[in-house]
Amino acid sequence: MANIMAEEDISFLDPLGELLSERVYDAGNVKRQGNVDVYDSNIVGQEIALCHVYAILPFSDGDKVPWNTIGSIESIFALALAAQHLNTGNSSIVDQVEGLPDRCPVRFSLEVADSELSESVTVNSVVETLSRQSLAAAGMVNTNSNLTLSNSNKNIPLTPCFFVGAGRSAVSIPSSIFTGLQGHPQLSPISTSTALDDKSQHPLFGRTVPADDGTAFPLIIYFRDILKVKHLGVIHINDAYGSAFGQGLQAAAQVLAPDMAVQAVEVPLDGSQERIEYAIQILKNTGYAYFFGILFPTKLIDATMEEAYRQGIQGDGQHQWFFSDSAGGELVSRSFPRDSVLAKSYMGAGIISASAGSPQFNPKYQKLIDSLRWLRSKDQVMDFVNSILPTHWESPNFDGYESIYSDPNFLDTPGLIGPFVYDIMISAGLAACQVYSNFNPELTGAGHFQAILDQDFLGTSGHVRLDPLTGTRKASSAFFQIQNYVIDTERTTDSDIQLKAVLTDVFQEGAWVELEEYVFNDGTTNVPPGVIPVDVERNHFTPGVRAGGLVMCGICMALAVACMVWTKWNKEQRVVLASQPIFLYLIAAGVIVFCSAIIPLSVDDGVASMRGCDIACQSTPWLMSIGFTLIFSALFTKTYRISQIVHGAKHFKRIKLTVRQVAKPMMALLGLNVIVLLLSTLLGPLFWDFHVEEQDSFGQTVEGYGFCNGDDALPYLLTLCGLNFGALCFAIYQAYQARNISIQYAESQYIFRAAVSILMICCFGIPILLLADRGDAYFFVSSAVIFCCSCAILFFIFVPKIQFVNEEYRHSLESEMDGMSVMGMGSGAFGTMSHGPHVSGLEMNVLGTPAVSEHLSEEDEEGDDGGIGVEIITSKTQEELLREIKVLKTKLKIALDGGRGNVRLNVPMDSAELINFRLSRLVSGSARENEPLIPTTRREESSLLNDATAPVVQPKLAMHREVVETEELMDEPIAVMTPVQESDAEIDDPKTAGMTSQSGSLLRTQSESTSDDPQEKFDLEQSTSQCP
Repeated sequence: MANIMAEEDISFLDPLGELLSERVYDAGNVKRQGNVDVYDSNIVGQEIALCHVYAILPFSDGDKVPWNTIGSIESIFALALAAQHLNTGNSSIVDQVEGLPDRCPVRFSLEVADSELSESVTVNSVVETLSRQSLAAAGMVNTNSNLTLSNSNKNIPLTPCFFVGAGRSAVSIPSSIFTGLQGHPQLSPISTSTALDDKSQHPLFGRTVPADDGTAFPLIIYFRDILKVKHLGVIHINDAYGSAFGQGLQAAAQVLAPDMAVQAVEVPLDGSQERIEYAIQILKNTGYAYFFGILFPTKLIDATMEEAYRQGIQGDGQHQWFFSDSAGGELVSRSFPRDSVLAKSYMGAGIISASAGSPQFNPKYQKLIDSLRWLRSKDQVMDFVNSILPTHWESPNFDGYESIYSDPNFLDTPGLIGPFVYDIMISAGLAACQVYSNFNPELTGAGHFQAILDQDFLGTSGHVRLDPLTGTRKASSAFFQIQNYVIDTERTTDSDIQLKAVLTDVFQEGAWVELEEYVFNDGTTNVPPGVIPVDVERNHFTPGVRAGGLVMCGICMALAVACMVWTKWNKEQRVVLASQPIFLYLIAAGVIVFCSAIIPLSVDDGVASMRGCDIACQSTPWLMSIGFTLIFSALFTKTYRISQIVHGAKHFKRIKLTVRQVAKPMMALLGLNVIVLLLSTLLGPLFWDFHVEEQDSFGQTVEGYGFCNGDDALPYLLTLCGLNFGALCFAIYQAYQARNISIQYAESQYIFRAAVSILMICCFGIPILLLADRGDAYFFVSSAVIFCCSCAILFFIFVPKIQFVNEEYRHSLESEMDGMSVMGMGSGAFGTMSHGPHVSGLEMNVLGTPAVSEHLSEEDEEGDDGGIGVEIITSKTQEELLREIKVLKTKLKIALDGGRGNVRLNVPMDSAELINFRLSRLVSGSARENEPLIPTTRREESSLLNDATAPVVQPKLAMHREVVETEELMDEPIAVMTPVQESDAEIDDPKTAGMTSQSGSLLRTQSESTSDDPQEKFDLEQSTSQCP
């Protein structure tokens, strides 16, 4: 073959011109030396060694339908270009080719065969080719464009020098056995099975692509580092290539990602529907979201994707599929009906492959693209390549390659295997020249293959270096890429969708580099989770339970507001004035704040964001603490005030209590709570957390519940509980201390009952709350505890007062109907006077006595003005009062029956009741001045009888008192008791006179008020006290 020198500018290169012309050689000088035919060229003027290249690649499938998935046709253009560069010394891509024809007599010719993706077809073709006669044995010298020798109308094919191919590993494995046995190197651009590394079976096999285990390493790194995948499903064809690749992925995962689970299933190459359904069902049962397919041809891939879509593991936006380079660029050359199953399935698919690289990372790759584009513009080049491509016109399924040529994007890229084929040709050509230039008498297969292993150059697929032990390209020298298939908007129509391949990531020097964001099947760039998310049972509050809690909150608030309105409406009632409205307002407001804690308790991540849940968590202790503080600071402030007054009265001290002094405990407790709450909010805030109760085999949460968490807040919460529990205990203690203080309306008793009720509710509710630690039960118990505490406070503080007011209203109505308020007469001559301790047939209306021990100021204090009776304050217990009454009765009996004593009573027995009545008058303070105890004359008896039979207006008993100075805002008057002189009543009998000293000095109140303020009038009326 003639030496064709290339022009300096690649754009004006005529790469195959000389290969297209016929050559005539001198038959007498042809000889076979190893794997080349050597002859003397009259044209070149030197001895030429012809190295015939036999390329066997897949150009059609088993049905003779043209197949160009991996870019087989583009690879033939690249192969012819490489042969032209070697024959002409064109170094536009590989520097080592420069000047090669001048120093090397080897020339290269081409022959192409179709493997049809079949092992048998390929093996038959190899065996037939290896059985050809050599050029020297045939004695023929004429070659034509079909690369055959011609003599006397007989065509004899040339004997190969080395083989290029095949495509599938399953095809390369048997074919390389034959080529190795016959001493012919075989180099593959895409067969990646690790079985081909076995040199005992494949001694002369090599490849410019990494083996499966080499490809598996970058793939596992991509899934591990970029996609964060820990579960990968693999489906592969059950041939050597697919099985070895699947095993390589599992082995690489064990080394690079020990925590990654790889589940592999296989399908037959014939693509039986039953096997496909079974394999997809296995993948579906794994629950994985990422799958990797090692599949071909297109028919099998389509069937697999359709079945995956039918079973719900593709095309739904949650599952993501990737493919090996065996899928090739078939997706780019096809169009799919819009909204079809395949369009939805292939959308966002990715192909990972050992690639020649990209123009951005390898300038020589761009030069190859430019050369191929230029070749497409040359009709004679297109005709030449078309003439050497295998055809199957005998099959009705074969319609030629015009559909491929007519693609406007044809040869815009070198295809998947084009760069590797180019580098195979350059590597084998340089190796052949290296061996032949060393004056080796023969270019043997072993020598040629060893020289191939020694090659080291920068080619179109990167730095080409083969492992000397296996003949496989080192993975470190390869270039891997991820191609993302997305909609090509320029070529997509209203009815059809076309996809385009977008280079998103490349693997170089052990790391992936992102070029563009990957678009996944859901149309977004958001990386899907590694497994299909499960519906987590978060145990949110059910609507009914949440509504129930909020209803309880609303009831409490409504009751508290109603109590405030009632207090405002009845602020001039004596029972309200006695209880101090300001404290009633505080208690009702505290209940509103306290029960409003149910609202943030009802918040969970089912109705609010995480931020909203955090706010709800932090607001709950604020509302509960502030509300509790307002309630109980008001309660124990009232009991504390009463105890201080009585304590001072016992010691005959004048006490001045101001609002500021009384409010100090309340403000102190409130301040401490606020300080602790602020520290908790700033230093240990509560936040919404999720507790996992159950996980699936992938570590995904199946069930759990949200709760307010805050380990740092625990000391502050315990401090709050301690403060408020102390306030509760102190209120109970103060109420207990005031149990013997008989005050009007018995308020200390109700405070005590309210505090004890709350303590009991907490004692029962908190343990139940700890057992119901989540979900509906926790919320319901919490709400119920708050509701019961709030209702208990309102019931014991407000309900008795409401009853008092209603009872007074009822009595006032009865008084209006009767015209006056009259005490009914009892039995005997005068009847029995109602209310008060019974003394010898008379009942005296004396507050604090046993007859009124239970309802001291509810029914027994009505005076002649229809108002509430005078308040008597005493520190004596009921037992002491009973003993004192008993002594009075005994003394009275002695006086009446003339018993032991200095005074003799000479009165008839029918006058006993009059004497009892006189005694009651003395005790009540209503006797006239100098009125004798026992009537001694008829006139005194008649006067006493008239008083006894007249309508009795119940007197008010009081003591001389001094009003304590109070501030303007103090509602309840404070009375301090001081002793005064005994009554001037004339009592002859010392024993009778001693009655007054035994029962205490009975004195009248001498104060009046002219103020119009009802509270001030009430203060003056209520300031009467009884010294102990």
